[in-house]
Amino acid sequence: MLSYLNKAPVLGLVFLAACAQEPQIEGALASQLAVTSVTATTSVTRTDTAVPKAEIVETARRKVEANLRAINPRGSRPVVAQLNVKRFYIANPAAGALLGSSVSSIAADVTIVDAQTGAVVKDTFEVFGTTEARPTVFGAAAIKSPSEELRIISDDLAQRVSTAVYGNITSGS
Repeated sequence: MLSYLNKAPVLGLVFLAACAQEPQIEGALASQLAVTSVTATTSVTRTDTAVPKAEIVETARRKVEANLRAINPRGSRPVVAQLNVKRFYIANPAAGALLGSSVSSIAADVTIVDAQTGAVVKDTFEVFGTTEARPTVFGAAAIKSPSEELRIISDDLAQRVSTAVYGNITSGS
């Protein structure tokens, strides 16, 4: 029973990540924002990770920044997105076979600040990235290498952060 309780935060993250991302910034303000950079930190303290923590944080930062900078480069208000990676799990086939399912996931807090003054433009909000659910023991066979799992969850995180910040504004508006 205790082993299932240890998995509860991961299962909760997977459930929440399956939900559609809602915009977190009102449309008129979002249309003014031009993300000039993304900074990233982590509050994860564990050291035994399938991919080095520094690589996870940098991959997430790089992908989020690429997405955000491309969406509204002509916005009138330069801002910085501050990303704090709070949780992550990189699935592995052995655990997936034992559990009957496994999903890689990442959770981050995002704060948007003015690039010049550092003033908070949008209070912190949480965003998730995840792989698709891979139910049953056969789903374990679909688990990719740790680097590929990281790519998938970082891409999903970047897309969800973009939706949270810009809503339905399309790239290059």
